[in-house]
Amino acid sequence: MIEKNMDSENVKSLNNDFTKIQTLKNINDRRKQYVRQVHKRRLYLIAILLSIVTAFLGLQIFQTHRNTQQLQSQVQMSKTQLQKAQTQNTDLKQNVQQLNNADYLEKVIREKYYYSKPGEIIFSLPGDKPQN
Repeated sequence: MIEKNMDSENVKSLNNDFTKIQTLKNINDRRKQYVRQVHKRRLYLIAILLSIVTAFLGLQIFQTHRNTQQLQSQVQMSKTQLQKAQTQNTDLKQNVQQLNNADYLEKVIREKYYYSKPGEIIFSLPGDKPQN
């Protein structure tokens, strides 16, 4: 049988060009593998940061869009209120102009407050209620 002897005297390492090249290749391979791992970790980190930034910006865009819609609805309501106020203002101005007319003013007073001309008789119906 062959005996396995592990004495340092019996084991010699070759120190030729081939073994040096192989050793350098192994070192190079390990270095490349380490660089790939570092790049992979960096890529994951960049991807995570990019997804966080994208989510944050997407949320900001969504909130801005919602705020814009709320402001647009408020503007629309304000426009409607303004239009009603302008219509009411026009009606009131027209009413003021009519009240400056003596004939119209006399007619309104007679109808509203039941005033009469001398010798005129006013008949009140049961459903009529004079205003004070």
